[in-house]
Amino acid sequence: MKTKSLAPAGISSKQLLWIFLFLDALAVTIAIAKAMLAGKSSFHYFGENTFITYFSCFQLVVVAVFAWMIFRMQKQSEDPQLLKNALFWLIVAFGAFFLSLDDALSFHEQIDQWLHRVFEVKETEITDLADDILVGIYMLIALICVASQWKVLQVFRSSFRYFKIGFVIGAVMVGFDILSNNTLFVSMVTSDGGLQGKMITWMGIIEETAKLVAEGFFVAGTYQCWRKAKTLNNQLPTANSEQSAVSN
Repeated sequence: MKTKSLAPAGISSKQLLWIFLFLDALAVTIAIAKAMLAGKSSFHYFGENTFITYFSCFQLVVVAVFAWMIFRMQKQSEDPQLLKNALFWLIVAFGAFFLSLDDALSFHEQIDQWLHRVFEVKETEITDLADDILVGIYMLIALICVASQWKVLQVFRSSFRYFKIGFVIGAVMVGFDILSNNTLFVSMVTSDGGLQGKMITWMGIIEETAKLVAEGFFVAGTYQCWRKAKTLNNQLPTANSEQSAVSN
């Protein structure tokens, strides 16, 4: 028997995406313009403990909140398919919250220092890449979690395009993060120290911008999943009541 479509009210996922992409573009423009007007490096306001970092943390917290709400709905659902991936959304919620703390407190940036100190490894341009590689490992773990729940997550397939684009942009972010870490790679292009510095600066800006944009797509994706979960929860009582009426 067909169930009534009870789509939740509010802005669409695409509209929310455009709102966050606009805010991302605005934040990046302000950061560059403010630095140039102050006579500082264009990357100055993209570093740690700047408003760019805090906006990134905010976006990750939004992802965590939507994932937590999906977990709460699925945990209380009577649909066995939704119950199966409730744990997945709990992991997503805690994972996104951890990443926001990592962004704010720079956990992964301290990995290379910890590696040098604990294992008494001599610091080189290669070992300095340890913290950037860790970000790539974060993304790999996320993809493994998604792959492990792929069949169950098909109910949320309308959101897949947001996550696919987000992961692609996230991969670009990791690439530029590695390239802009030090002069290891730019020295292969030019020996001009001044040009190397400019290349690292702008690759760092591209990396931070890609991070914000990827997070914007993840926000839209989790929002779409929340809307879908809410719709399914609304449909279940309707379907059950119609079934009871038919049996009576």
